[in-house]
Amino acid sequence: MIKKIRRKINQRLKDKDLSEIVKKSASGFFISILGRNFGFAQQLVITNFYGAAAFGVFRVCFSILSLVGIFGRFGVDMAISRFVAQYRKQDRMDLVNEIFQIGLKMVFPLAVALTAGIYFLAPWLSEKFYNDPNGEVPDFTPYIQIFSIGIIFFVLSGVIEEGIRGLKKIKEYTWINNVSTQAFSIIILLLAFTFTTNMYIVNVSYVLGLIFTFILGVYYWLKFVPYKKVEEPELSRKELLKVSLPMLSAKYLTTLYTWLGTLILAAYVAPDEVGVFNAAARMSAFATMPLIAVNNISGPRFAEAYGESDERSLRKTVRLSTRLIFWTAMPIMLLFYLFPEQILGIYGKEFKTSDAILTFAVINAGQVI
Repeated sequence: MIKKIRRKINQRLKDKDLSEIVKKSASGFFISILGRNFGFAQQLVITNFYGAAAFGVFRVCFSILSLVGIFGRFGVDMAISRFVAQYRKQDRMDLVNEIFQIGLKMVFPLAVALTAGIYFLAPWLSEKFYNDPNGEVPDFTPYIQIFSIGIIFFVLSGVIEEGIRGLKKIKEYTWINNVSTQAFSIIILLLAFTFTTNMYIVNVSYVLGLIFTFILGVYYWLKFVPYKKVEEPELSRKELLKVSLPMLSAKYLTTLYTWLGTLILAAYVAPDEVGVFNAAARMSAFATMPLIAVNNISGPRFAEAYGESDERSLRKTVRLSTRLIFWTAMPIMLLFYLFPEQILGIYGKEFKTSDAILTFAVINAGQVI
């Protein structure tokens, strides 16, 4: 029986498409696990050393950063991934270099404007929605302003990350997408804790992590695609916008769905309650690791097949990716439903309440869907 199963697996892995998805997803999967662990460690450092309220404020500011930052990318990041994958397969690295430069020139002015806009709008946002004079965090203004500085690095890093993804450099992509920001933030948080437990440090550490990730992303990109000035342009912004705008709408709706709940919740409850909600949501996100790992390699394959009008290859990649995601995600979800109290308890006593467990169960149901 075992020999039969092993033989069937070996036969499946001889399939070139499945083999590439499995092997490259595996490396991305393990780096993704590492990234989730760093993200999880960051949560534990914040909640244990700086408090649940600090974590709640951090998540509110991160929600603003995500919504504004995704708009700032304008869908260019995902369009870059598609074009880079297409031109790389055609061995047109000159076009890879050109489309990347066009993308950066498009998003940079918008990123600067959004950074300045959120910085100066922070007092109004705080007063209108989040300030509680009698609460643990009476004024959100400085926290939002700290995060606003990170918008420009968030936007530019997103374009660089997706370009690296299009090159099929999955390890490097997963590293800067999932690991580097959190890892650097943890280092700052632990070092700072020896001197102070001021809540500002939580936000400052993350912004410094974004800057570090941006620098690392630039290093990786120049390593794979050395800079070369475009003398005679063959591509145009209009061509990039045709692809980026539809992608922006789809991505922004997803981001809005993900973070709007946190922003609305923060307007009605205390920051520590926001922290409990977000801790449960972040724990539930572990179940999406297989999806992220498989999509990291499947995404460029979709772009290649679409660019070449290869419907057969496109259908095959969808089928193989879906099966792989299902069978790797289900065991994680089962653990969440069987041992919710024990899993949430690692955050502390305040996360073992019946309300927290119910929140965790509802969020997990959404992940399954």
